[in-house]
Amino acid sequence: MAQTLSSTQTPREAAQRGDSAEAKSSESKRRKKAGLRPKSGTSAAASPLPSAATAREFTQLSGAQIEQRIAELRQVLRQRPRNEPTRQALGLISVELANRILDLDALDRKDEIAHWMAVIRTDLPDTFWRTRQLAKTDERGAAALGLFYSEGILTARAPEKGCEQYARAAQGGHVAAAYQAALCKARTDPALAKTLLEHAAEKGHPGAQELMGRACIEGEEKDGACAIKWLERSAAKGRPSAMSLLAWLYASDPEHLDLVKSVSYYRAAAEAGDRAAQNNLGEMYETGRGVSQDPAQSFSWYARAAEAGFPQAQLNLARLYAAGNGVARDLANARLWAERAQKQGQAQAQDLLDWLAVQH
Repeated sequence: MAQTLSSTQTPREAAQRGDSAEAKSSESKRRKKAGLRPKSGTSAAASPLPSAATAREFTQLSGAQIEQRIAELRQVLRQRPRNEPTRQALGLISVELANRILDLDALDRKDEIAHWMAVIRTDLPDTFWRTRQLAKTDERGAAALGLFYSEGILTARAPEKGCEQYARAAQGGHVAAAYQAALCKARTDPALAKTLLEHAAEKGHPGAQELMGRACIEGEEKDGACAIKWLERSAAKGRPSAMSLLAWLYASDPEHLDLVKSVSYYRAAAEAGDRAAQNNLGEMYETGRGVSQDPAQSFSWYARAAEAGFPQAQLNLARLYAAGNGVARDLANARLWAERAQKQGQAQAQDLLDWLAVQH
């Protein structure tokens, strides 16, 4: 998820410079930034701590308003570089955006995640120190720090430290952090991972709900009803991969066969960008299963998934070009897509390429 920066100064360098400058501040300021009361004889007004009201304000701002606020605060710092309330506010915004990223991850919204990661890296490079301070006393701060360590945002990537922060935030009741901590512990402590995952799922985390649903059908004893229960909860919140899996279940499980629901979920997931759903919806239109047979629609959905890099769709698109089904017959394009599918491990692509080699 690394982004290209507009500045020649890297976020890590900027953060380190900011941290270095702050380390030279007075004992009074250091105590206040760490969340401690000033020593007697110092003025609390000199370096006010971020208030809960300020943090809540940022949670209510739209994305555009957040970016506007960052620009305004940066303008203040250009005029008054040591203005402590302004730096505190930027730290809170950094934590807020990190938490939004975790919420977007629950819905698998990759483009939005990439955007906000870029904003933190480019516009908030000097906020890592404050995030560490907030993480000591606030679960949202700990969750943000977990993200920064796990993804290498504003600091060197350190997955183990990220997992530690996620676990701390989960202990404070942070649902998205519980989900991330479950992923961290999946191999080293499966029992704890299951407990964390169940907690996150019960609290409404779409990613956790999807994993709970998958567990119901990936074990030795498959339980379609259990899978549907969890997947429908996740799909209702808009997680595309859960919609896609649910569609597959309704199309393939004899006990819960419902092609109307299958097509509906495939369509919703496909329109949200899920490549597997786009391919499978193309197959439904090609075969006429659950919908009226429509070669043009089939070609359209295969093309979307193939262009996004989904190998099975690339092979399917090659077949349609070779047969002239839903599109004008085009052996050159058939060969192009079959070669792409073969490079991604689609064994059947070689059979199609062999057939194409003797066509005129």
